Parts: sequence; structure tokens; C-alpha cells
Amino acid sequence: MRKTALFLIIGLLVSMGISQSDKSASFKSKVPPQKQETVDVDVELGVESITKNQDGTYSIAIYMMNSSPVAGYQMDFEPDANLNIITMHGGKSEELGYLMKASENGKVLGFSMQGASIPVSSSDNLAENIIFVLIADIKADPGKTIGITLEETVIAGVGGVKLEAAVDSYNFAVEKNN
Repeated sequence: MRKTALFLIIGLLVSMGISQSDKSASFKSKVPPQKQETVDVDVELGVESITKNQDGTYSIAIYMMNSSPVAGYQMDFEPDANLNIITMHGGKSEELGYLMKASENGKVLGFSMQGASIPVSSSDNLAENIIFVLIADIKADPGKTIGITLEETVIAGVGGVKLEAAVDSYNFAVEKNN
């Protein structure tokens, strides 16, 4: 029963996010070093930092800069072959009581059953705009650099309005064993 309800909620969130579009509020996205032009978007997402934990797992802090309130999100982390998500927690999502789910293969989902929305970003500091932190195993040879990005990103605004999103990729060098 709970699984069925969760799938219905996920389906509702996705369909609401895809069915409507509102480009009235936008901002100039920060330009990643590899890009040469700015893009008008409602939301910018990316990896703020990756730190190795004492148990060998990694904490991956995900930021969101948004010019419109966000009611929910769904995204896939790539490359899924190198990333095994264990759990997600923290950030603005946890502060607002969001239901957060993450699968081992990289799909994450967050929304509020009470209708809370993540407010418009009030700071340009990425560390002040963390929406959640993933705890994950990164499976790659020590010293290898891997790119982490978000794919199939759906961001829903208040009332199910689809928000346009830009995603910054993040290159990460796996620590060498001591």
C-alpha cells in the first residue's frame, strides 16, 4: 500500500512538472568554466562539494539556486556505474520536512506532503543553498577523475509549474589510498 501511494505521488509530481511551463521568473545562471554564455533559467543545480567520510563513503552536497519557489524535484545522478547512493539527508529539504528518497542506481526524489516549498535563494553562496547531501560509494580507481552530473531533472514549482533548470557538471578526482 505504501509503495503504491509513493508511486502515485511520484507520478503526480512528474506529470505536474511536465504538464505546465512558467518562464516568468528567471535569473542568469552562473557560468561553469567550460561554458561561454549565460542561460535564463529558474533553477541551477550542481555539486557544491564532495568529501570523503571516515568509513570510506563520500558526502556529496547538492546545491540549488532558484528564482522561484520549488515544490519538488526528481533527478538521476550520472555516471551511475561509478556512484552507489546509500542515503540522502540534510539541507533545505530536511529543514522543510521533505520526503526524500534515493535509490542505489542514482535516482533521487524530494517533495513535501504538507505542501512546503523551498524558498527563492537569498544568497549567491552555494554552501548556503544546499538542498540535500548524498552519502554514496564511489567506485572508481584511485586517482581517476570522474564527472558527476544530473540527468532527467524535473523541478516542479508551486502548483505543479515546470521550472526550467540548468545543471552544472562536477569533475571529481577519486582519492588515492594512503
